[in-house]
Amino acid sequence: MHADGSVDVELTSAVAADGSDTVDGAGAAIGRLFFELLVGRAPLDRSDAFEPSLTAALGPSVCALIARSCSDFEGQWPSINEWSAALLDLAGGQATPPTAAERASALRRRILVGIGIALLVAISILVVLWAPGWWDGANEAALSTAATAQP
Repeated sequence: MHADGSVDVELTSAVAADGSDTVDGAGAAIGRLFFELLVGRAPLDRSDAFEPSLTAALGPSVCALIARSCSDFEGQWPSINEWSAALLDLAGGQATPPTAAERASALRRRILVGIGIALLVAISILVVLWAPGWWDGANEAALSTAATAQP
C-alpha cells in the first residue's frame, strides 16, 4: 500500500513456453471471489455477472471477466494477468481525495514558496541595479586611499 492509499496488485500466473498465460483456475477463483465480495453470495452461473448492481458499478470488461470466471469450461477462464490488469484499471482512480487540512497545508506551502520566489527575484533585481554603483564606489575609495598613502 502506498502513502496515497493506492494498492499494488502483484499476481503471477504460470506462463507457457510460447509466452502466453496458462489457464490454471486461479483467474476463475479470483473472479468468483470478487463477485462474492461485491454481492455477498457465490455466483450461481455466468448470468450473475450481469446483475444490474454490478453493471452499474463496474465496466463491461470487468463484468465479462466475472462471467468468464463463472463459466463451466476451463478454456474460457481468464488468467491472473487479465484480472491483475482489470483490477488495476478499476482501482486506479479510487484513491481518497485530500482532506481539508491537507488542502489548506498545500495552499499555504504554495503561497510561501511564491512569496519566497518573489523576494528572491526582487533582491536579485536590486543587486543588479545597485552593483555598478557599489563597484564604482569601491574602486574610487581604493584609488583615493592609494593616492593619500604615498609620501
